[in-house]
Amino acid sequence: MVHSAALPAHSHIAEPPLLFHSERNSDQHVHPLQGLIKFGPYSRSIERPLPDPIRVAFIIPNNGAGKMRRIWNGFSSTLTPIYQRDYLPVFPGFESAFKVRLVAAKDCNVLLDIPDNLATQSQPYKILAESFAQAIATLSARRNEFDVLIIYLPSSWASGFVGGATDDFDLHDFVKGLTATHQIPVQLIQEKTADYACQASIIWNLSLALYVKAGGLPWRLANSQQSTAFIGLSYALKPGATDNRFISCCSQIFDDSGTGLRFLTYGTEAAFVKRQNPFLSRNEMARLMSRSLSLYQNDRAGQLPARIVVHKTTRFTTEEIAGCREALKRVGDIELLQIQEDTPWRGIQFVQNLGRGQLGGYPCERGTYLPIGPREVLLWTSGDSPESAIAGKTHFYKEKNSIPAPLLIRRFAGHGDWQQACNEILNLTKMNWNNDGLYDRMPVTLSYASTLARIIKRIPRLASGTYDFRYFM
Repeated sequence: MVHSAALPAHSHIAEPPLLFHSERNSDQHVHPLQGLIKFGPYSRSIERPLPDPIRVAFIIPNNGAGKMRRIWNGFSSTLTPIYQRDYLPVFPGFESAFKVRLVAAKDCNVLLDIPDNLATQSQPYKILAESFAQAIATLSARRNEFDVLIIYLPSSWASGFVGGATDDFDLHDFVKGLTATHQIPVQLIQEKTADYACQASIIWNLSLALYVKAGGLPWRLANSQQSTAFIGLSYALKPGATDNRFISCCSQIFDDSGTGLRFLTYGTEAAFVKRQNPFLSRNEMARLMSRSLSLYQNDRAGQLPARIVVHKTTRFTTEEIAGCREALKRVGDIELLQIQEDTPWRGIQFVQNLGRGQLGGYPCERGTYLPIGPREVLLWTSGDSPESAIAGKTHFYKEKNSIPAPLLIRRFAGHGDWQQACNEILNLTKMNWNNDGLYDRMPVTLSYASTLARIIKRIPRLASGTYDFRYFM
């Protein structure tokens, strides 16, 4: 027998606007890059120590000056996009877009002489790791002479980018962890990325990243809720752990406008693992939440947020819920949300045509949400975004093809309808300043925290503590 059940009607949230000025509320745009071109970056309107010019140091291969020069020249060029023309505007040059200059720092270049036969070495990743450790130490001695470091990675070094089958090594994570200990923001550029046909997209991406890593704020959320703090949690298992596994705990706290404040990291053995997913004890969760709340207060002269929303990708256990409530009892409103990326649900858009429904030519709109239970909702953070299309276009679907899958959101604490929670998650998908896209599928609370968790589990020298989020972008 086939059983049918009716679901509630779906609802839709408009594409969130971004704010590009601290005082002029009219300086808003849903498209991040068009907003930059029209209004300039948010940092221009606030008293924030942003260097002008932004000075860039380099670590490149001994024979890589030509390739790096071609990339560098792109920052001062006008570049027309080849792909994504329904979204990507012409790159007008770094200074035109960000209103500050970008220059090469004087005498802050390190040339790496890596052997041509790197791939034939028994452990090529160790050669690269040792070379980069020395180069970064050299530049650290001149830290006050540059603002951001660029590292160019040629494809000929690819054999050393990861370790062997029994070596938990990743060059990207190794370099990020090492530069973080020296308080150096870094941008890695792989040759295969630099050779991408659409140079406008590459230079937009790199320009945004360099601007933010130098301390700039390109935009903030325009429709944020005052005095709300967002905490993204991620845990990672240390490699080679025994039954009593050591867990790396990572937390990043964001203010109500979606701006990342600081990362918090520490390790614990007071946890249990189920299906490779770590869960904290009540005391350890209370400890993590207390320290996260302190980060917010330190940035707000001791002021408590009126509301705290905690995101993680796994469920909240009873112990974890109790730990959150214990640590955040002075906060009036607490919401605990599991945001699950993998779900079998799909949605297909039908449109009215001559009084009859027919399959639409584009997927359902981004921002569509559908409650499927008293504490569960589906939210489409990818899909058609007509408001974000370049002038003259009527649709923009970032993924171009396939049927977009929604996020499954479960509420473990909190109350109210789903519109506010879904709107906040949709907002936070637009706050990854490390790429030129309209959105990420996951909110930045979780994408940044998971990146940090992956990095610190491999870097034993990265001590527990707080770190500027720019070092891990």
